[in-house]
Amino acid sequence: MKPMRSASRAVRQKELCDTQQMTAFRIIAEPACSMRLSFSARKPLTILHVCSGRLACRRGKQVYLTGAGEALLLNGTAGAAFLTPTGNFSAAALCLPEGAFSAPDPAAVLCAPDAQAPAEALLSAAEQIPEHEIRRLAAQLAAAYTAADCRSAESHVCAPSQLRMAADAFARMYAQPALHISIEQLADELQISPTHLKNSFRLIYGDSVYAYVRAQKMLAAAEKLRSSNRTVLDIAGDFGYDNGSKFAKAFQKVMGVSPRVFRRDLSLPAESVAHSRLHGPLPKDEL
Repeated sequence: MKPMRSASRAVRQKELCDTQQMTAFRIIAEPACSMRLSFSARKPLTILHVCSGRLACRRGKQVYLTGAGEALLLNGTAGAAFLTPTGNFSAAALCLPEGAFSAPDPAAVLCAPDAQAPAEALLSAAEQIPEHEIRRLAAQLAAAYTAADCRSAESHVCAPSQLRMAADAFARMYAQPALHISIEQLADELQISPTHLKNSFRLIYGDSVYAYVRAQKMLAAAEKLRSSNRTVLDIAGDFGYDNGSKFAKAFQKVMGVSPRVFRRDLSLPAESVAHSRLHGPLPKDEL
């Protein structure tokens, strides 16, 4: 069996168990980055169940997008490139022998209602539980996706150009946090239609342009609140807010508390209640 290879040191993977029936891995990627995964021909079928974040698998002329609670099923991994566009990514991966399930050609995105619990258990308890329990959880996860009632998720396929365009749109807005850039202006700069921009962005990042960018701004503001003594209104101005109440409302929607409470209560985590933590856009060479 060949090991999984990563294009980023920030990706951590661990083999949990290896039997004749399956090999199970845990994968965690904190920043937005790329991964290279390689498995032996002995177990050519792969299930990547996403527990958090989003996964983009670029294979040939198509990109498959998978969100939390969904799985990417692959018939072999040759020529596939994996990206985690939002950071804070975690997944349980299973490598199965040929014939274990009806293999997609070359990939599919599926959702199984009974898969999330064993996948999360593999991620969170792998260090503490005995190997026989890990094998049981891995078998339970595999059974969830080989069951006849496993349903297809909504269509999550796009062209590589859409991935690059969405990442470019985010990078442009991320680089100028104090400016309000309209969808129309951004679409004009990228020479595409506003509708195409909005649809592609939601497909890649799992949220609307404004909602996702606002979340990233508030996460960056949270870091400034903790690392400086500047006033809340001064920090708000860094992100395009000249009104303290509007900034506080946006901050609370993302972080769950007001800026002043967040600064005062150091026990609160510097991460969003509903979004991935700030990591910035994917570097150009990742795309």
